[in-house]
Amino acid sequence: PRIDASKIGLLGLSFGASTVLCAPETGLKARAVVIWSGVVRLHDTFRDTILGPDKWDLLLQGKSVKNFYNKGFALAPSFVQDLLKYDVLREATKLRHTPVLIVHGTKDTVVPTDHAKELFHKVPGPKRIEFIEDDHVFTDRLSQAITLTLDWFRSYLPACGG
Repeated sequence: PRIDASKIGLLGLSFGASTVLCAPETGLKARAVVIWSGVVRLHDTFRDTILGPDKWDLLLQGKSVKNFYNKGFALAPSFVQDLLKYDVLREATKLRHTPVLIVHGTKDTVVPTDHAKELFHKVPGPKRIEFIEDDHVFTDRLSQAITLTLDWFRSYLPACGG
Protein backbone atom coordinates (compact mmCIF):
# COMPACT_ATOMS: atom_id res chain seq x y z
CA PRO A 1 0.00 0.00 0.00
CA ARG A 2 2.96 2.38 0.41
CA ILE A 3 4.10 1.93 -3.19
CA ASP A 4 3.02 4.57 -5.67
CA ALA A 5 1.79 2.50 -8.62
CA SER A 6 2.25 5.46 -10.97
CA LYS A 7 6.00 5.13 -10.50
CA ILE A 8 6.44 1.49 -11.45
CA GLY A 9 8.59 0.80 -14.50
CA LEU A 10 9.66 -2.68 -15.51
CA LEU A 11 12.83 -3.66 -17.37
CA GLY A 12 13.43 -7.21 -18.54
CA LEU A 13 16.34 -8.82 -20.39
CA SER A 14 15.91 -11.96 -22.49
CA PHE A 15 13.73 -14.45 -20.58
CA GLY A 16 13.26 -11.72 -17.96
CA ALA A 17 11.66 -9.67 -20.72
CA SER A 18 9.18 -12.50 -21.29
CA THR A 19 8.37 -12.36 -17.59
CA VAL A 20 7.81 -8.60 -17.76
CA LEU A 21 5.51 -8.98 -20.76
CA CYS A 22 3.48 -11.59 -18.90
CA ALA A 23 3.26 -9.42 -15.76
CA PRO A 24 -0.34 -8.31 -16.49
CA GLU A 25 -1.28 -12.00 -16.25
CA THR A 26 -0.08 -11.88 -12.63
CA GLY A 27 -1.87 -8.62 -11.90
CA LEU A 28 1.23 -6.43 -11.89
CA LYS A 29 0.52 -3.10 -13.55
CA ALA A 30 3.50 -1.09 -14.77
CA ARG A 31 3.37 2.51 -15.91
CA ALA A 32 6.18 1.92 -18.46
CA VAL A 33 8.01 -1.14 -19.80
CA VAL A 34 11.41 -1.66 -21.41
CA ILE A 35 12.28 -4.92 -23.16
CA TRP A 36 15.92 -5.80 -23.84
CA SER A 37 16.52 -8.73 -26.24
CA GLY A 38 13.13 -10.18 -25.40
CA VAL A 39 12.24 -13.81 -26.02
CA VAL A 40 8.71 -13.80 -27.46
CA ARG A 41 8.56 -17.36 -28.80
CA LEU A 42 9.40 -19.29 -25.65
CA HIS A 43 8.81 -22.81 -26.95
CA ASP A 44 10.88 -22.41 -30.12
CA THR A 45 13.71 -20.47 -28.51
CA PHE A 46 14.19 -22.81 -25.57
CA ARG A 47 13.75 -25.98 -27.63
CA ASP A 48 15.87 -25.00 -30.62
CA THR A 49 18.43 -22.49 -29.36
CA ILE A 50 18.86 -22.40 -25.60
CA LEU A 51 18.35 -26.05 -24.57
CA GLY A 52 18.49 -27.91 -27.85
CA PRO A 53 15.99 -30.60 -28.87
CA ASP A 54 17.66 -33.39 -26.84
CA LYS A 55 17.51 -31.56 -23.50
CA TRP A 56 14.03 -30.24 -24.32
CA ASP A 57 12.84 -33.82 -24.89
CA LEU A 58 14.40 -34.98 -21.61
CA LEU A 59 12.44 -32.32 -19.75
CA LEU A 60 9.22 -33.28 -21.56
CA GLN A 61 9.88 -36.90 -20.49
CA GLY A 62 10.00 -35.76 -16.86
CA LYS A 63 13.78 -35.87 -16.45
CA SER A 64 15.90 -33.06 -15.05
CA VAL A 65 18.63 -31.42 -17.11
CA LYS A 66 21.93 -30.97 -15.32
CA ASN A 67 24.59 -28.37 -16.12
CA PHE A 68 22.16 -26.28 -18.16
CA TYR A 69 23.99 -23.88 -20.48
CA ASN A 70 27.30 -25.24 -19.11
CA LYS A 71 26.85 -23.02 -16.05
CA GLY A 72 26.19 -25.73 -13.48
CA PHE A 73 22.48 -24.94 -13.30
CA ALA A 74 19.84 -27.65 -13.31
CA LEU A 75 16.34 -27.46 -14.78
CA ALA A 76 13.42 -29.50 -13.49
CA PRO A 77 10.73 -30.85 -15.83
CA SER A 78 8.27 -28.41 -14.27
CA PHE A 79 10.18 -25.59 -15.98
CA VAL A 80 9.02 -26.68 -19.44
CA GLN A 81 5.49 -27.38 -18.24
CA ASP A 82 5.30 -23.86 -16.81
CA LEU A 83 6.91 -22.34 -19.91
CA LEU A 84 4.27 -23.88 -22.17
CA LYS A 85 1.50 -22.07 -20.26
CA TYR A 86 2.53 -18.65 -21.59
CA ASP A 87 2.00 -16.98 -24.93
CA VAL A 88 4.19 -13.90 -24.69
CA LEU A 89 2.86 -12.25 -27.85
CA ARG A 90 -0.73 -12.71 -26.69
CA GLU A 91 0.14 -11.17 -23.34
CA ALA A 92 1.84 -8.24 -25.09
CA THR A 93 -1.47 -7.33 -26.75
CA LYS A 94 -2.86 -6.59 -23.27
CA LEU A 95 -0.48 -3.64 -22.84
CA ARG A 96 -3.00 -1.26 -24.39
CA HIS A 97 -2.04 1.82 -22.41
CA THR A 98 1.45 0.90 -21.26
CA PRO A 99 4.32 2.53 -23.17
CA VAL A 100 6.77 -0.14 -24.32
CA LEU A 101 10.34 0.41 -25.49
CA ILE A 102 11.98 -2.53 -27.27
CA VAL A 103 15.78 -2.58 -27.49
CA HIS A 104 17.50 -5.38 -29.38
CA GLY A 105 21.02 -6.14 -30.58
CA THR A 106 21.49 -6.59 -34.32
CA LYS A 107 24.21 -9.20 -33.62
CA ASP A 108 22.12 -11.21 -31.14
CA THR A 109 22.74 -14.92 -31.76
CA VAL A 110 20.46 -16.09 -28.93
CA VAL A 111 17.27 -14.23 -29.83
CA PRO A 112 16.92 -13.11 -33.45
CA THR A 113 15.79 -9.56 -34.22
CA ASP A 114 12.54 -10.87 -35.67
CA HIS A 115 11.38 -11.40 -32.05
CA ALA A 116 11.68 -7.64 -31.50
CA LYS A 117 9.87 -6.89 -34.74
CA GLU A 118 7.02 -9.32 -33.93
CA LEU A 119 6.67 -7.83 -30.48
CA PHE A 120 6.61 -4.30 -31.86
CA HIS A 121 3.72 -5.21 -34.16
CA LYS A 122 1.74 -6.86 -31.33
CA VAL A 123 2.06 -4.14 -28.70
CA PRO A 124 -1.01 -1.91 -29.15
CA GLY A 125 -0.08 1.04 -26.95
CA PRO A 126 2.61 3.68 -27.20
CA LYS A 127 5.76 1.97 -28.42
CA ARG A 128 9.21 2.42 -29.87
CA ILE A 129 11.82 0.01 -31.18
CA GLU A 130 15.58 0.59 -31.20
CA PHE A 131 18.24 -1.67 -32.66
CA ILE A 132 21.77 -1.45 -31.30
CA GLU A 133 24.68 -2.87 -33.26
CA ASP A 134 25.69 -5.31 -30.54
CA ASP A 135 25.05 -8.78 -29.07
CA HIS A 136 22.35 -10.25 -26.82
CA VAL A 137 23.47 -8.41 -23.66
CA PHE A 138 24.88 -5.24 -25.27
CA THR A 139 28.45 -6.10 -24.32
CA ASP A 140 30.03 -3.17 -26.15
CA ARG A 141 27.15 -0.69 -26.11
CA LEU A 142 25.49 -1.21 -22.75
CA SER A 143 25.60 2.52 -22.02
CA GLN A 144 23.49 3.14 -25.13
CA ALA A 145 20.83 0.68 -23.94
CA ILE A 146 20.87 2.23 -20.47
CA THR A 147 20.48 5.76 -21.86
CA LEU A 148 17.53 4.72 -24.02
CA THR A 149 15.95 3.04 -20.99
CA LEU A 150 16.41 5.96 -18.64
CA ASP A 151 15.05 8.39 -21.22
CA TRP A 152 11.98 6.16 -21.69
CA PHE A 153 11.32 5.92 -17.97
CA ARG A 154 11.84 9.67 -17.51
CA SER A 155 9.26 10.28 -20.25
CA TYR A 156 6.57 8.08 -18.73
CA LEU A 157 7.16 7.89 -14.98
CA PRO A 158 6.49 10.87 -12.72
CA ALA A 159 9.52 12.29 -10.93
CA CYS A 160 10.30 10.34 -7.81
CA GLY A 161 10.45 11.87 -4.32
CA GLY A 162 12.46 14.62 -2.72
